[in-house]
Amino acid sequence: MAAVCDGMGGLDMGEVASSEVIREFEAWFSLNARNLISRFNPEEAARQWCRMLDRLNTDIRRFSLKREMEIGTTFTGILMVNESFMAVHVGDSRIYHIGSEAALLTTDHTFVEREVRSGRMTRQEAMSDMRRNLLLQCIGASRRIEPQIITGRAKAGTYLLCSDGFRHEISPREMEESFSGGRLKDRSAMKKEARRMVNEAIGRGEKDNISVILIKKN
Repeated sequence: MAAVCDGMGGLDMGEVASSEVIREFEAWFSLNARNLISRFNPEEAARQWCRMLDRLNTDIRRFSLKREMEIGTTFTGILMVNESFMAVHVGDSRIYHIGSEAALLTTDHTFVEREVRSGRMTRQEAMSDMRRNLLLQCIGASRRIEPQIITGRAKAGTYLLCSDGFRHEISPREMEESFSGGRLKDRSAMKKEARRMVNEAIGRGEKDNISVILIKKN
């Protein structure tokens, strides 16, 4: 299991929301890990995750309203058992599968993504639009969330989870070149390459938080 939570920039105490969500999912995994190995049902696991996120959204929103502040976080998580996987996603962190190319598995819950899909904005315009970080939903700052659910057979290659701070400056082509399976021979190489690309994004002027997780599937 792996997950990225990005506390919302510009909202108070985003780190509180992100750490709370991570702790809840860590506890869920610790409780269920043994049973998952013997009987994994991706659809049922996804339903459990969505219920958890719905409850967390309510709890964090109630907490923030009492204190007259806004708190929010994205959530993008993946669970792999044997040859199957499922993922649940809210916000604008992402999951890519990198095989022969970098294929984006998640859909951003953002204003600009909605505009691109409706034909009112081009993909190129969205990349430079000042509203590119405007979320349509996130955990704790939305009245209602509708998580994206993805299930399927895990493919050979690299699964990349990242916050938006990483993919703002790193192109899918660069992800392919850096994170293809042949380059990531072991855990040390994976860590080294991830750190190199994070530093590359920072060197290009990225100021947002950056989180990257790599999972190699043989």
